Amino acid sequence: MSGSLRAGSSNSAVLDAARLLAPSGVVVAPYTGLRALPAFDPDLDTPDGTALPPEVRRFRDQVGRADAVLISSPEYAHGIAGALKNALDWLVGSTEFSGRVVALLSTSTRAVHAPAQLIEVVTTMNAWLVPEACVTVPLHGRALDGPAIAAGPKPRGPGPHRDRRTRSSGRSDGRTRRRLNTTRMRPENSGTGPEPECRSRSQC
Repeated sequence: MSGSLRAGSSNSAVLDAARLLAPSGVVVAPYTGLRALPAFDPDLDTPDGTALPPEVRRFRDQVGRADAVLISSPEYAHGIAGALKNALDWLVGSTEFSGRVVALLSTSTRAVHAPAQLIEVVTTMNAWLVPEACVTVPLHGRALDGPAIAAGPKPRGPGPHRDRRTRSSGRSDGRTRRRLNTTRMRPENSGTGPEPECRSRSQC
């Protein structure tokens, strides 16, 4: 799930690269309905689901059928892209996302705030975040599509959580879910302080 609605988005491109690099037997299916999701409205998210908008119903169904969820978000104004946060809000009251395996993909080593917020949000939503699967592909505004990224150097990992300590907490089903504490993530070029992921929205 890409958090960017822009055509030619680097976040969408890195997810397309993941699709191309997926091993045999693994299908990476992009979610393309982000633009169609209405603004989150708790009054429509009733326990019986009768008021749920059809776009939200389809979105939850796709998440529920997935074995894992890959998320890549641009950083806008030191935060998660609004369209992506809206989508996650629609999953809070559902059963489809809780316990789902999640990996975060980043396209810039300069992005600090959005990855930290995503980690906080998905772990609060009881997702099973896999640090070893979180990688950073440092595009830094380069206009590369999925095939070009897939043909390039191996991504670096671990990714967005790289400066956080991890701890494990027990799960009721016997598995161990990866949790992360709130240690502040710092950019690699920490002498100048954090920089935004993209210098302009046209690169995100």
